Amino acid sequence: VRNELKGVVPPGFRARFRHQYLRTQAMMMAARTVAIDDVVRAAGSAQVVILGAGLDGRAWRMPELRDVSVFEVDHPDSQRDKRERVQKLQATSLDIRFVPVDFEHDALDQALAHAGHDETRTTTWIWEGVVMYLTPSDIEATLAVIQRRSTAGSRLVIVYHVPALV
Repeated sequence: VRNELKGVVPPGFRARFRHQYLRTQAMMMAARTVAIDDVVRAAGSAQVVILGAGLDGRAWRMPELRDVSVFEVDHPDSQRDKRERVQKLQATSLDIRFVPVDFEHDALDQALAHAGHDETRTTTWIWEGVVMYLTPSDIEATLAVIQRRSTAGSRLVIVYHVPALV
């Protein structure tokens, strides 16, 4: 992996294939991140909800989110890991709220309400890299919550792709 990070192409078909696959994925993720950041900046919403936040770093790196309430929604186990990782980091957002939700079992609407999400304020919703792991009924249920909790001017940024064969 170290050589792959340095851009050294390893010998052997499998290793080269893996190297190129990871390189392509990294380029795609970088472009996706820039595009979503641009939408967040342009929207200027009072709230940002990141569904399936994972290790998303927007609340720690985007000065535009300084006065924005950022709701990081993710599985409780993922959030525990992230909270440990970010302890020593300086956040740019002054209001980060961790919202533990298992999309297959928990009520997203209730969890957001409990965390203080205000459905009367504009919200930019980011749903990046999660949808392809959910069932159609879980996707529809989440979209219904987004619709109920969104006021005029709110936006949804969704990234969906079909899982690769690799």
